[in-house]
Amino acid sequence: MGTVGEVASKPVLAVREVTSVAEAVKTLQKHGLNGNHNLGSLSERAISRRILETKRPELLLRKPVGTVMEEALPTLSEDVAVEVIIPLLQQTQAVLTSKKGRITGIVTNADLLKLIQKLSP
Repeated sequence: MGTVGEVASKPVLAVREVTSVAEAVKTLQKHGLNGNHNLGSLSERAISRRILETKRPELLLRKPVGTVMEEALPTLSEDVAVEVIIPLLQQTQAVLTSKKGRITGIVTNADLLKLIQKLSP
């Protein structure tokens, strides 16, 4: 099946913890999900969960990302076999890939589906 580095989407975009949620949303919308430090994750799901938890959702957009991000995504070396990542993706939305300590890509279930489509005749 190959390695996780071969199926990962690249590059991975990043924002600083002090970036506002509004700016992070703009970055996500413009580029999708670059960075080298895995301090936490921010997803559409995390943002929508926070919206449900507040009485004034418009204030959420002014908050720093660091106050709304979720735990860091797991990270695996690019050289790991794809089969290793499949159980991880049952527990988390995505897995980051790395090479020499630098984040190089991100793998989601959508990437696995693309791989399966390439393998089918």
